Amino acid sequence: MTANAAPEREFRLDINGLRAWAVIAVVLYHFGVAGIGGGFAGVDVFFVISGYLMCGIVLEELERGDFSLWRFYLARARRICRALRGGPGRRLVLPDARGVSATRQACPREPDLQLQPALL
Repeated sequence: MTANAAPEREFRLDINGLRAWAVIAVVLYHFGVAGIGGGFAGVDVFFVISGYLMCGIVLEELERGDFSLWRFYLARARRICRALRGGPGRRLVLPDARGVSATRQACPREPDLQLQPALL
C-alpha cells in the first residue's frame, strides 16, 4: 500500500441498521400503516446519517492531504448512477402498463394538443 492510498473504511453495522430503520419508517408512513406518523423523521435521520458519513470521508481525505471536491462529487454521482441502474432507474425510463414513463409523468411538457376534425 502506498502512502497516499486510501485505507479501507470499516463497515459500520450500527449505522447501517439506523439507516434501515429510517427507510422502513418512511415506507410504512407512505403505506399509511396505523400508528406510524411523521415519516419526515425517518428522512431526517437518513440525511443526518448520510451527512455524518460524508463528513467522515471529507475529513479523512483532508487529513491525508488529497481532498478534491471534484473527486468527492464524482464519487457521489457514481454511487447514485449505480443505484439507479437497478429498479428505480429502469422505472424512470421504461414505460409502465399504460405506456407512460415516470419521467414523463414527473416532468410533463407542453400539453398534448388534440387535433379536432374540421367541420365541412
